[in-house]
Amino acid sequence: MKALAQVTAYRDAQEQIERLDGLESKHKDKCRDETRKISTKYWDMKRKIEDRECKEVRVIENRKEKYNAKCKLERVPYQKVINDMEEIFKLMDVHIDEEKNKFEFNNPYKEYIFVDTVVEDKYKAVWIYIKCNDKPKNKFSLMVKVGSIFQWKFADYHISSRVLKDLPTEAELRAWYKKNRNNIRWGWCSHMVFLNQILEEHASLEEKYEQAVEFYKDRRWQGAYWLHQKDIYEKHYHIDPYVMIYNGKDEYVEVLEMLLLLRTVDKKLPLLIGSIKSESGIRELERRLKGE
Repeated sequence: MKALAQVTAYRDAQEQIERLDGLESKHKDKCRDETRKISTKYWDMKRKIEDRECKEVRVIENRKEKYNAKCKLERVPYQKVINDMEEIFKLMDVHIDEEKNKFEFNNPYKEYIFVDTVVEDKYKAVWIYIKCNDKPKNKFSLMVKVGSIFQWKFADYHISSRVLKDLPTEAELRAWYKKNRNNIRWGWCSHMVFLNQILEEHASLEEKYEQAVEFYKDRRWQGAYWLHQKDIYEKHYHIDPYVMIYNGKDEYVEVLEMLLLLRTVDKKLPLLIGSIKSESGIRELERRLKGE
């Protein structure tokens, strides 16, 4: 009887486990359905809130874009004044460097075979060279290179070149150039159209340069130029400006020395010593200005 009771209890236990599993599964399905309903309910609510948020943010963004466009338009005349002045200051940079270094265009590309000089004056030079290339047949290239004292404006042309013709030998290239020399000089060669455009732009800049040189003879322009140089150091370098060293020279102090020199000549010229923060920097500047 004891063994039979144990078997009966075992079967009852199995039935209860199955019953509880069924109840648990039904409850799980019910909870899942309720969760889905809640998720759907709040997803719709969140979507409506997010849509409303996006619309309100878009209104603000549109207002910001319109305001930025308005400010950009208002900046145009002021930015033109600044750009024109900064171009004059850059041309004055060239003038000052030219006075110190005396630019020369003496066949700077020694690694190439020099052929001819198309244009050369105190502002620019256009050279014709021959160089070897990696082509299997036409192994030599005839190319044009441009040099300019306005390298900040024509840097790409200064360091790059245009190939005019590829031929098997140097002699053939020289003969071709001799035959087409006038066409190349006067821009009739399609490859040289870009050169005429450069030279036209260069001529315009040369006129502005001569004007800038005349401006620089006026002490008021000199004062404006050196104050601009001072601003460059103080606004664009995030360290004590007095430690700006180049080629063993303290450029920032040299700028201030120029302002002091102009000040001694004309007391009406403005002089702002600078924005050095550290006490050691100020003492060092004063020491250098005194020549100690």
